[in-house]
Amino acid sequence: LSGGQQQRVFLARALAQDADVYFLDEPFAGVDAATEDIVLGVLRGLKERGKLLIVVHHDLLTVKRSF
Repeated sequence: LSGGQQQRVFLARALAQDADVYFLDEPFAGVDAATEDIVLGVLRGLKERGKLLIVVHHDLLTVKRSF
C-alpha cells in the first residue's frame, strides 16, 4: 500500500471502534489534496457528533484553515 492508502486504512480502523476520543498523529501525511479534504470532512463529522479529536499536525496553514 502507498503511504496515503495506509493512512486511510489507519483512519478506517480507528473509526470502526466508534470511540468517544480520537488521537490522530499526522493524519494527512502522505495523502493527496483530495484525500485530505475527505479526511477533513470525516473529522468534522466526528466533531459534530460530539467526539473529541486530538490531532498532531505541523502544517500551520492547514491548521488555521481547517481547525
